[in-house]
Amino acid sequence: MTMNKIELNIKKQLLKNAADQLKKEFIGLDGIIDEVTDIMLPWYLFPEHQMRPLIINLWGMTGSGKTALIKRLAELIHYQNLTLRFDMGEYGNNSTFLKYTFTGQLEQFNNSSPIIVLDEFQFAKTKDENGKEVNNTSLRVIWDLLDSGELIYEPSVNTYYFLRGKKILQLLRTLQKQGTVIEKGIIKTNIAPAHEQLSSIAFGYGSEESNVNETEGQKKKFGAPAEYLLSDTFCTGYFEIVARDFNVWQDIREMLQSTKSIDEIIALMATDLDEAIALRKMNLSRSLIFVVGNLDEAYSMSHNINPDIDADEFRRHTLKINIADIKTALQSRFRNEQIARLGNNHLIYYAFSHSDFQALIKLHLRNVTKQIKERFKIKVTFSRNVEDMLYAEGVFPTQGVRPVISTIRNHIEANIAKVMLHIHEQTKPIKSMHWEFEADNFIISFDEGKPLNLKVNQKINNLRKSAKSDLQAMVAVHESGHTLVSMFAAKIVPEYVITRTVDSESNGFAYSILPEDIPTKRLLLDKIRIYLGGYMAEQMIFGTQNNTSGVYDDFNKATQIANQLIRDYGMNGKPYKLNLHQYGGNPYQFTFTAEDERDGIAIMHACLEDVRTILELHMPFFVELSIFLSDNSRIDKEDIIKMYKSYCKKHNVKSINFVDKDSYYNFRKQLHKLK
Repeated sequence: MTMNKIELNIKKQLLKNAADQLKKEFIGLDGIIDEVTDIMLPWYLFPEHQMRPLIINLWGMTGSGKTALIKRLAELIHYQNLTLRFDMGEYGNNSTFLKYTFTGQLEQFNNSSPIIVLDEFQFAKTKDENGKEVNNTSLRVIWDLLDSGELIYEPSVNTYYFLRGKKILQLLRTLQKQGTVIEKGIIKTNIAPAHEQLSSIAFGYGSEESNVNETEGQKKKFGAPAEYLLSDTFCTGYFEIVARDFNVWQDIREMLQSTKSIDEIIALMATDLDEAIALRKMNLSRSLIFVVGNLDEAYSMSHNINPDIDADEFRRHTLKINIADIKTALQSRFRNEQIARLGNNHLIYYAFSHSDFQALIKLHLRNVTKQIKERFKIKVTFSRNVEDMLYAEGVFPTQGVRPVISTIRNHIEANIAKVMLHIHEQTKPIKSMHWEFEADNFIISFDEGKPLNLKVNQKINNLRKSAKSDLQAMVAVHESGHTLVSMFAAKIVPEYVITRTVDSESNGFAYSILPEDIPTKRLLLDKIRIYLGGYMAEQMIFGTQNNTSGVYDDFNKATQIANQLIRDYGMNGKPYKLNLHQYGGNPYQFTFTAEDERDGIAIMHACLEDVRTILELHMPFFVELSIFLSDNSRIDKEDIIKMYKSYCKKHNVKSINFVDKDSYYNFRKQLHKLK
């Protein structure tokens, strides 16, 4: 053991303190922080016992705090000077110089225990979009590092100084044959023209072929002609290529002054020039390597940047991602043996929840209040309305923290100067102020003086405001149709319904959470009915002549499910897998016949009639919900249920008990009834 018990306890406590501090600074990452610090503890305490690099993989979406977390961790454990980051995005498509850049920067950490960060690792792919291998030999150094931590490489040599050194060595050998005597780096005999050529190269004026006509001033500047090898120019050039351990170039001069003959100098130079271009070995087996990247293949919803996506629902989707999913996603970019080199320390960043984003906003507002307090001696408070506005304006669930931070800068920090100018104009000193948000304005009140109103330009939230237009009325009817069918066919109330959205490709949507783990016939039929709800709703309210193109995607999804129900799952009473003619056929599958096609159409028609029955049976509720959504751009689950209960009471209708995705089935209960 190289450390005593006291030193070990100090380092353990330092790492624990770092974890506690990180949890205060990074929202929603407590689990990641605990995993990282737990995995790295043996390396942090005993790096000398490590046989190969410790690899920790961090996978997530953009803006989730992966790189920032590592940087701050390094600072907290006093490792910032032993941390080196490589952005693989700079080398992914053109990695010609990666090997030289990589090894050149890592040389300083040879036989030590640095932290190496391979950021944007998804760009270091060795497969293209078609799954074909990319022949990129420069990337091999990365995989050698990840495998053993030992790198065999060609050193980066300054070509100019190297060629100059070779030429001087050649001239010294000529002088050696001519009997020149050199003692302590000084030439004792005068033999031309080798002297002139040596003077030209050693002092650096002119090429070796040019005629050297030294002036008295040049001789005075560079020293006596016999001291060519002790000149600043020669010694600094030698220092640029020498592979041995010299701290400063003046050490070269001291080395030459300690020599006794020209033979000794020639031997030293020949050895150093050979070593300068010889293959070298670097040992980084004691390092901690963070592999950091974004894997869109694992985060299937990451391309959807609609801010109206519910953050909690998006997080629920990411919580399903496991190590197997990560390795499957990696297979589209890397070979299996390369994936194996990454090990099994795969830490998955999950999407922020609604409460995580709220906590993030509170954290940054606290930082703002702290800065104002320290700088201006003024206490600042923000209302909940301000926080809600920042959430509505800044949260894009698939884009992480960056849009939120940017929104706080634009709406809060950018207005501080205006507020301070207003305070400066007051006759009495201000000790406190309170920020409120109301009717598109910040209303900033002070303990003394008049309040200040600042207009807030809401670029995102204004797009959500109800337009009370014909388009919104049609969307309201369409989405109400989806909502009622979800409620009365699947018995599941949508989490929310939106009829005016920021997304330019979607006018609105009803978001229902149905089971995903057991695709039964009942569930598939319910999905078909829900998809057809919008089409039937439009038709019943506005007539068939006013059906819109908004049903296009609904029809596609409903037809696909009906097709799978028959062709793939054998749920139409034909328990075998079928195939379609246009797909080319397969000798191991049956053919999809006209009768099977009629079965699919019959399923669609039957589901459509079920939808009609549901809407007709609950027409008053259907109309009430549609009218509400034509005047308001959103309704949440709780308010849908309240509206339904009010409808039941008003029309003397017996209410039903709704379920959620976890109580949609009762297989276990049915099974235990058989006892």
